[in-house]
Amino acid sequence: MHHVASTMAWMHGLNRANSPAASQAETCGYCRLVHLEVSGRYRATARTQPMGLLKAVAWFVLQLFKPGSGERESDRSTPNLSLIFPEQGGKIYVPIELDGRPGRTVFHAAHRNPRATIFWHMDGEYLGETTELHDREARPGPGAHTLTLVDDTGEELVRTFTCLSEK
Repeated sequence: MHHVASTMAWMHGLNRANSPAASQAETCGYCRLVHLEVSGRYRATARTQPMGLLKAVAWFVLQLFKPGSGERESDRSTPNLSLIFPEQGGKIYVPIELDGRPGRTVFHAAHRNPRATIFWHMDGEYLGETTELHDREARPGPGAHTLTLVDDTGEELVRTFTCLSEK
């Protein structure tokens, strides 16, 4: 299912960055947000391509059944990785410490597999990794940010948020 010509999926052609319709496509029970490499022909992750070259698009995924199992293929796409904080499109405020240094925020994630490793990236820069307790401190500057989490199986979660300045 890594190639657009797959019999299980076809691309809506909605580029999330360029089309408000892409965010509406996520409400469809058959649509999944996937990341493609720059040509738009193959799926990719932050582990295989630089963040700035990934294109987020909505794919229509058919509800196919595996022969003899009764299990739908799309059931396997239930996310194992979730981000508790920050919320998608959320606004956070990180105060200045008493000594004048920039403060920190703590991002919170969860994974179905208690032994999973999560690799954290903010704005394309590697922040580190967590296992078991998935809390990660960061000092985002004022403005819009993109937080990307990738687990050790390649599952990826992308979240945008805005950090407000004290002004």
